[in-house]
Amino acid sequence: MKLMINGVWRGDVEATPALNAERMIDVGAFRDRVSADGSSAFPAEASRYHLHEAYRASRPDYTGKVTVPVLWDRRDRRIVNNESLDIAKMFNRTFDHLGGDHEVDLYPESSRDDIDALNVRIARSLAKGVYEVAGAEGQAGCR
Repeated sequence: MKLMINGVWRGDVEATPALNAERMIDVGAFRDRVSADGSSAFPAEASRYHLHEAYRASRPDYTGKVTVPVLWDRRDRRIVNNESLDIAKMFNRTFDHLGGDHEVDLYPESSRDDIDALNVRIARSLAKGVYEVAGAEGQAGCR
């Protein structure tokens, strides 16, 4: 299994339940926010942010899974957020004053409860389940 341990890529790591429980299942380890009103450390600015893998640059001793998408701050050279729904919410309106398309609604009011419920279900069931299966010694170890 490939993962990053203390900032070093490892491809020879045995996926054990203990490793999964202690180190791997850290959904959304980076959860800072970009704000249009300056209320966070990351103000919405043109050409400042983009999406790619940048874990080691943000936290040299990072240990855990590497996920995408990742919202990267070019100025501060670090990850702002790696939770897809958080990123979608920020892109939905935070950058509108910089030329965002006001017609596109990534988080429509009428569907927010359903979107939030599905996101929780996916995080609980699918994302964590993948790592449980990876560490299982057989099918009996899977929930």
